[in-house]
Amino acid sequence: MTVTSFRMVDGRVRNLGAHFQRLGLTPDRIRSVRAELRAFGPEPCFPQVTDTAEVLFRPDRPFTEVIRVDPTPHLDERTQPTIKGPDLAWLAARHQETQAKGFDEGVLIDEKGLIVEGLFSALIVWRDGPVLSAHPDALPSTTAQQLSRLLPITQDVITVEDLSRPMWLLNAFSGVRTTSADYPVTEINRRLWALADRV
Repeated sequence: MTVTSFRMVDGRVRNLGAHFQRLGLTPDRIRSVRAELRAFGPEPCFPQVTDTAEVLFRPDRPFTEVIRVDPTPHLDERTQPTIKGPDLAWLAARHQETQAKGFDEGVLIDEKGLIVEGLFSALIVWRDGPVLSAHPDALPSTTAQQLSRLLPITQDVITVEDLSRPMWLLNAFSGVRTTSADYPVTEINRRLWALADRV
């Protein structure tokens, strides 16, 4: 089963159309999901939507803009890495391991030693500018897609050595988070919310 999830605030979602594309929903199912999302009301929440148009409303939760990333990557053992859903339990277990070591997010590495992406985040490292992981096993990011309309982003291979650089981690719940106060994200998150879609 394919799923997508996002933060909804005051009936608005960042890049909602990309989430529907991820699921491959028919127009009738999109209308049904939109109606269910609208009926929830203005309170912030964290909905998960399936490719059968089922909506699970989960509570909003706190998060911070500056995070700590585990410098020891997890070997990527996902079975269907470019589809969100089949490997969520495996990812959640790796996330628990990462949190037990005192970090907010972990990263995935392939057998060649290349960084794939974050456990629950697309990964941008800052070289001369923002560089998004171009790994073929990286899940297409709805947030990176929207961010690329605001900022010129290069795609390239990311190595373990890049983990020492400042990073942005992107996902549809928390938007853009940073590993360095020297690379702030408050303004870019404000701009992403300004582009958010009404459900």
